[in-house]
Amino acid sequence: MTNKITFTSNRMTTIKVIDDYCKTKGLSRSKVISSLLNITTPVLKQVTNHYKDIESIESFLVKTCLDSGHIKELDNSTLTIEEHFMSIWKNNIKHEREFINSEVYQHKSSSQHMGRTERESIREMLLLLSGKLNAKKAIFIYTDRRVNNDYLLAGGISNTLIIKETTYDDYFFDFHQLAILPIFDLILLGTEKALMRNKLTIKSPCVCWLPIYHTNDKAIMLPVIKRDDAPNSSLTGSNAIIINPFSKGQ
Repeated sequence: MTNKITFTSNRMTTIKVIDDYCKTKGLSRSKVISSLLNITTPVLKQVTNHYKDIESIESFLVKTCLDSGHIKELDNSTLTIEEHFMSIWKNNIKHEREFINSEVYQHKSSSQHMGRTERESIREMLLLLSGKLNAKKAIFIYTDRRVNNDYLLAGGISNTLIIKETTYDDYFFDFHQLAILPIFDLILLGTEKALMRNKLTIKSPCVCWLPIYHTNDKAIMLPVIKRDDAPNSSLTGSNAIIINPFSKGQ
């Protein structure tokens, strides 16, 4: 049984080669094209089958993760590990409330770095917030910071994230190993290579990294690790975390 189909070639050279072959062999164009399709069909079938196998394996790995069920089965097999934990971050870890602030502080140093008065004032505010909301941590993030040496002042616009939990099942969201990375590097290289380029390492094996905030051209990346792998410094770290993306080491 024959089935008539039509197609359009986007290369005239292809049609010319087929026509030359038809003339040489004394065959019609449709017969030659039909023969070519019959030859390639088994190969295409194998490619399709292998692709389905790959999808099945990927789905299995996402569901069971890397070893005998360390991550619980996901509701949707198309989810990546990052998407799974990002959902947990939004629903179970991060408080729904955020606090935008605009404050200035005394700044006697000629350096752009945050001074003691600035840090202590912010820290007191964070501890007060986390206590009032019964939260595990509060994270202060500068989105714009300026220093005025003439008036001995420093400060700017900030956003404060409230963290209601740091663990979920056997996983620990390590806020004391946050990494600040250029968004450009993340897009071009991916997280692991971006960390290497910026010479950043963490003390524990990481399940995945989550982009929890971005300001200007930088992203704040949060590592998710197994709770048993969490360093003591992270488990006992301060409830008040201050991030100044505009100065290295702060």
